[in-house]
Amino acid sequence: MAITVKSVNYSQIMTSKENGIYTLMNPANIIVTYTKKDKTYKLVLSLYRGFRTDGASIPSAFTWFLPKWDSKNMKYNCGAIVHDCLYTLKGLGIFSREEADDFIRGIWRCSGISRFKAGMADKCLEIFGGGKDHWGSDDLDNNKKKLIKAEIKNA
Repeated sequence: MAITVKSVNYSQIMTSKENGIYTLMNPANIIVTYTKKDKTYKLVLSLYRGFRTDGASIPSAFTWFLPKWDSKNMKYNCGAIVHDCLYTLKGLGIFSREEADDFIRGIWRCSGISRFKAGMADKCLEIFGGGKDHWGSDDLDNNKKKLIKAEIKNA
């Protein structure tokens, strides 16, 4: 575990849903405070209106264990959004795929998901998740990269 998430903050995130895809109706920010190699940083994501995500890519057979989207827990959804952004942007050229997976696990822990569930999801990502097909891909459209501004700041 190279990344340890300490906290997650976000602005009001309003989405519309169509065919299992959530589209941002307003600009939104997600700030994740994390440590890496004993230093603390902030990942600041600014998402523009129109950004789209499918939430967590949980196979339907397992949504009893973890949902794709939780309308009552936006921090949970932030985990999926941050993960999507990091995969789309190939970890900003800073984070490995494994570290991108560390973010979703850590954010889910901050959202109240148990260590067991977050750890199981992380292991499933490691074994089954994405691979080269999703790393650096605009899965939902060719515009996604233009709808994400990401920066790393010292905390």
